Amino acid sequence: TPGAALEVNGYVKFNTPKVRTYRSSDQTISATTATNVDFDTETYDTLSNFDPSSDRFVAPTSGYYYIYGHVTWNNTLTSNTYTRTGIYVNGTITSCDEVPIPYGSNGLFTNNISDMLYLNANDYVEIKAYHTNGGTASLKGSSSYTYLVVNFISK
Repeated sequence: TPGAALEVNGYVKFNTPKVRTYRSSDQTISATTATNVDFDTETYDTLSNFDPSSDRFVAPTSGYYYIYGHVTWNNTLTSNTYTRTGIYVNGTITSCDEVPIPYGSNGLFTNNISDMLYLNANDYVEIKAYHTNGGTASLKGSSSYTYLVVNFISK
């Protein structure tokens, strides 16, 4: 069971959910629409709590979880717009990072969002991306550019 202790060779190990998943290729995001980041590749998922078909982490047990989302936008943004990345629990935004894109900007832009949240068993977590660029913008796919990390901390 999640959180149960197991002693191995004198060391106590805990069977706790840990997830790292990332977007392997670029993803197009429509303007002014909070869109699930499609994390399609798992680096690790110790208890199989991330569902790549719905882009959701589902808490197997109630407790405190550390959640970190890192989203990198390709150079498809225009000046005087902004990007936002949010942590959503059960479809409701709980935390967000909003970054204005200044005039004359060029290059990659990132949103980083982290929080420690109490989740009940079966609560689900999603990372959503949003922008005001007009038309579409794209997220940079790569294990080092667009990823999600979730770690169970304690009951």
